Amino acid sequence: MSKGYARMVAEGLDLKKGYYLSDTARFTIENKKYFFTFYNLMRLSDKSLAGTIVIAKSNISGNSYYLGIPAAKSDMSIDLNPTLMAQISNYNWDYSIRSAFLLSLAEYLMILNTNKAKISK
Repeated sequence: MSKGYARMVAEGLDLKKGYYLSDTARFTIENKKYFFTFYNLMRLSDKSLAGTIVIAKSNISGNSYYLGIPAAKSDMSIDLNPTLMAQISNYNWDYSIRSAFLLSLAEYLMILNTNKAKISK
């Protein structure tokens, strides 16, 4: 998911047929050292969540990182499984960017759960 999105952005391609992005959330952490953007990847057919794509940018290194979080079995939730932690490990992030990411992830999950609660009322 994240590799396909990174390629799509780099080559100016359209999003894979049958999907769309929604509910963008952006976070700036540690005096603009890190930026995190969360996109929900939705299935067009049934409006269900396929996963979440996260773009992490570091103003310290100038690097951008793409992470993919698959959707869990239940509707409108993400699966924080070992795949996410493996992706972070593969990037060899230091303590500073890992902490910033986890803070932004917590904020994103809070927003996602708040919106989900509003929808179900």
